[in-house]
Amino acid sequence: MITQNVDGLHLQAGSSDVIELHGNIWHNLCANCGRPAAEAELDAGTPPACPHCRGLIRPGVVWFGEALPAPAWTRAAEVLETADIFFCIGTSSLVEPAASLPRYARSCGRTVIQINPEATSHDEIAQYVLRGRSGEVMPALLQAAWPAWPA
Repeated sequence: MITQNVDGLHLQAGSSDVIELHGNIWHNLCANCGRPAAEAELDAGTPPACPHCRGLIRPGVVWFGEALPAPAWTRAAEVLETADIFFCIGTSSLVEPAASLPRYARSCGRTVIQINPEATSHDEIAQYVLRGRSGEVMPALLQAAWPAWPA
């Protein structure tokens, strides 16, 4: 599971091996030294300071203009190189470099399935384009593939 979402809901829902390309709002890190900062480590100051270098603590998300974390990006590329199918679900396909993932999947010979209510630039490269909201299309797709899937 590769996601651009920062809300941690995939993990809360029980998904395993989630690659959070843009980080997780529930994790904190030091803006100076980059170390993760557990809530218990933080002082009561506002804004909180890093217990290691006294730098400012910030949410563990990628802000506009920042690079994606290299480990997440590398892992996403590795997953695409071995996946059978790449589902591109509910994205505008505008934010790079994440928007390049479907193109990379296609260049690796993977089947790309686009699920979105609106057309995007990925409609051209996807072998299958399913129009609709993910919360409606995915259950219908699973039901069609596995009739025993709970409706």
